[in-house]
Amino acid sequence: MATLLQNILKTMYKIQENFRSERLGEQSLYEDFGKIFKPITEQQKKSSEEIVSKFTPLQKAIENMLPALP
Repeated sequence: MATLLQNILKTMYKIQENFRSERLGEQSLYEDFGKIFKPITEQQKKSSEEIVSKFTPLQKAIENMLPALP
């Protein structure tokens, strides 16, 4: 009976350790992806901001013209 309980406890411990190591492995993978894709995401962010900054004055001009239309 004692060995059965010991085996169950060992198995539970192994499962917990595997889960922890798997999560740590996933975390490091996400960190690696962050490093790899950071230049791409930063460039997309800059491009988006540039596009928005170019169209904002146009949008405001159109909004100002709308009340003048019959």
